Amino acid sequence: MWFAAGQNMEFLNKDEMGTIAYLKSFKLFADGRGSISNLCQKKSGILDETTYLFDYTYTVSTGKTHITYEQTVFFVNSKKLGLPEFILKPERFLNRIAAFFWMGRY
Repeated sequence: MWFAAGQNMEFLNKDEMGTIAYLKSFKLFADGRGSISNLCQKKSGILDETTYLFDYTYTVSTGKTHITYEQTVFFVNSKKLGLPEFILKPERFLNRIAAFFWMGRY
């Protein structure tokens, strides 16, 4: 809450405005079983964008085991801002093998 106030952002404890609907095309939000909390948002007139910063919690069930993940998400929604698609994820062992054989192009 103090961060939102310092950045002139609106703060909501829960996603009361349906922000998660914007995010369904992203793999992280595809299953729809997670929840958004600590939502900070700010609208700007320069590029007609809305900036979101929030915590996302979801649970993955595999048989008798349930694992809960918590992530902080930064998201910018703008119809005027054109950015290329990119994915940020941890490097795995197989990525290093692929880099060795394909000289870094994987």
